[in-house]
Amino acid sequence: MRFILFFLLIVSACQNPKKPSEPPYAKMNLVSDPSTLDPAAARSLNDLTLARMFFEGLTRMGPEAEPQLALARSVEISADLKTYTFELGEMFWSNGQQIKASDFVYGYRRALAPSFNGSYVSSLYCIKNGRQVKEGALSQEALGIQAIGDKTLVIHLEYPIPYFLKLLTIPVFFPICEEVDQKVPRWMQKTETFVCNGPFYPKKWEHASSLLATKNPHYWDVKNVELEGIEFLMVTGETELKLYEKKQLHWAGSPLSTLPVDALKDLKEKGALHARPILGTCFIRINTERLPDPLMRRSLSSAISRQELTAHVLAGAQIPASGLVPPALCREKKVHFSDGAIEEARALMQGTTSPNKLTLTYVANERNHHLTQALQEQWRGSLGIEVALEGLEPKIYYDRIGRQDYDLALGSWTAEVEDPINFLELFKHKTSGTNNTLWENIAYRDLLGASFQSLDPTERLKLLEQSEEILMKEMPIIPLYHYTLLYLQDDQLEGVVISSLGVLDFKWAKLHAEEK
Repeated sequence: MRFILFFLLIVSACQNPKKPSEPPYAKMNLVSDPSTLDPAAARSLNDLTLARMFFEGLTRMGPEAEPQLALARSVEISADLKTYTFELGEMFWSNGQQIKASDFVYGYRRALAPSFNGSYVSSLYCIKNGRQVKEGALSQEALGIQAIGDKTLVIHLEYPIPYFLKLLTIPVFFPICEEVDQKVPRWMQKTETFVCNGPFYPKKWEHASSLLATKNPHYWDVKNVELEGIEFLMVTGETELKLYEKKQLHWAGSPLSTLPVDALKDLKEKGALHARPILGTCFIRINTERLPDPLMRRSLSSAISRQELTAHVLAGAQIPASGLVPPALCREKKVHFSDGAIEEARALMQGTTSPNKLTLTYVANERNHHLTQALQEQWRGSLGIEVALEGLEPKIYYDRIGRQDYDLALGSWTAEVEDPINFLELFKHKTSGTNNTLWENIAYRDLLGASFQSLDPTERLKLLEQSEEILMKEMPIIPLYHYTLLYLQDDQLEGVVISSLGVLDFKWAKLHAEEK
């Protein structure tokens, strides 16, 4: 009898095995596939967020918005503030290989190769000879960076940069595993070949469907990473909101996606909507070869009522822009152009060659649809100009903009460092991957150059203000509004760091069990 009972217990246990509990993964929405998982080529906020999850550089922005040493264990700065000597710790790639100083040298040279296409590559021009290397005027060996053994990295700058330790947190400054990149040039396109060094790594990527990121056991500070991983879905904003309300997502909205405009009022009334201003600007790029007359460009700008756009179309506490640089980075608020000045717009248009038809290109999503339709109507009503709308998938959009194959293009920029130069330098050179307007101005470029040589903070800001005046007078871009993040966050998810730059950092995040 005892034998029969024992046998039945064994059979029962085999038929009903206890499943191991799943690790607590946070769940969010990416909307669509990232354009790239290569940190040096990352461009959109989504790409940059993933880059900071999967990679890390010499420094990392901490929860208190100050740079912390990361892969670097120490740094020495020369008296003239132009030479930085870093000592690396005992760090490893996700494949177990040691991270070497030469991986930084390789990564920077790789990004500065003339054939490499990356929007943030110009940030590397602060390194001695960086621009000349990118343009092919000097060999890569002339770049002001050197590895001394496996653990010592020396970087020589063109000029002193007071925020250089913050600048190093930009993904284009992250290392690349030289051995893997040489053997598998397209390593970043498959999880099977992906090698990284950040708090998380991509474990499973079903293109156009989901991306599963899990804790990286080889990360040097893995003991302080509590979140087991993040499951990113790729759904529309409407579907995202429904999933969030069913508690199937822990986050919805900015900066990874946009909440449906029609839902914002109700979410505000419920007290569920979080709003946080960030250092970002939405603007329209203008192909200045197709619209070469500054008066025409200024006319298009003056005809836009930004107050109407932010109050009635976007309905999200965005700040109407009166310049490119966000007010938080300015000494005092300056109004560089008129808003909704129809008569002024018409006067500027007189004497110019009015285009028969223009096309406004943009990344297709619900908010951009609403915004571009409103712009289309404002231009038609005030100037009688017909503007066709062209919504594209992100990859196609960025390819078109990179080839300057557009008339007008809805774009944006979110600061990588808390300094106005980070906005103004976008348009310093017409060949820069962040410009794409084909506009360049010698006086503008000289003022920016002088700002780097100035050691007086007040004088430096004055030079930057003068450069913005030139930019806004020639108007290769039309600023629309400054960003405010609008998002929903489940109470289970804590510790997500949101910077003034619009960057999400999940290194210190925690996911609590749902209360029953």
